[in-house]
Amino acid sequence: MFLRCLFAAALFFPMARVLEAQDIPQPQFGRLTPAQQRQIMKAMQRQGMQPGMQPGMQAMQGVPFEAAGKLEAIGRGQVKIMDDNGKEWVISFNQQTAVKTTGEAAPEFLKPGMCVEFAAEVDAKGIVPGKVEELSIVTPSKERPSGVFPEGGGEAAKAAAKPAAKTAAAAKAKKGAAAGPAVMSKVVGHVKSAKSGKLLVQAGRTTVQFELGENAKISIDMADGAFASKGDKVEIKGMQMPNMPNQGQAQSITIALAEPLGLPKKKAEAGKSEPPRPPKAIKPKK
Repeated sequence: MFLRCLFAAALFFPMARVLEAQDIPQPQFGRLTPAQQRQIMKAMQRQGMQPGMQPGMQAMQGVPFEAAGKLEAIGRGQVKIMDDNGKEWVISFNQQTAVKTTGEAAPEFLKPGMCVEFAAEVDAKGIVPGKVEELSIVTPSKERPSGVFPEGGGEAAKAAAKPAAKTAAAAKAKKGAAAGPAVMSKVVGHVKSAKSGKLLVQAGRTTVQFELGENAKISIDMADGAFASKGDKVEIKGMQMPNMPNQGQAQSITIALAEPLGLPKKKAEAGKSEPPRPPKAIKPKK
């Protein structure tokens, strides 16, 4: 009985406002029934509080917030933005924060070492017969492994991964034979070389050779902020700490690039070039 009274005392005062908000009849002090305790627990959960939490503890854990604006700077563990209302934020993030960067790039932006993903028909020799019209620069991960993955798997995958013949006769016959039919596949790999729209991509054990279309679309789909720069659009969701109105911890950061990457610098506008210098004064002959 004594323990029950202590438990009631710990819950009664912190939950007074919650009970009123939830329209639950307030119990008499020291007389919590099991049914009333269950009602209190449910009300606390709806308010985002944990059983036994003191009134100030919820504030100490922070309150949810959302901010949108333009990127000012991004570095290791912190991002600085100016929101749409002119308020400056300095937000922390960590490995658990979901970061996503989207945008577009010019074909000239593709460089060796970048991880790319695209869909195309690929033959047994890793050659793409046609041109690739869409390609994404991505972040490699366990969920996005490197390799050539035929659509549908099954027989198509077996045909694409068919082992080489072991006998000399079969090898000789295969040498003069044409490559197997191209199979529509998803390709994920790192760029080995990129020159004049022709690329070599190492996708797992397969080196894929292809050419980009004249108007190929290169998109950015990164899980980090490596390509972000000042002026990009940013949306942040997270928790804001008390007494720190301009700071918080991000749970998700979404960045939209303001301009395509890799475009040549804009030429100076006509009429804004530096005016010609006046000619030097001519000294009279002696």
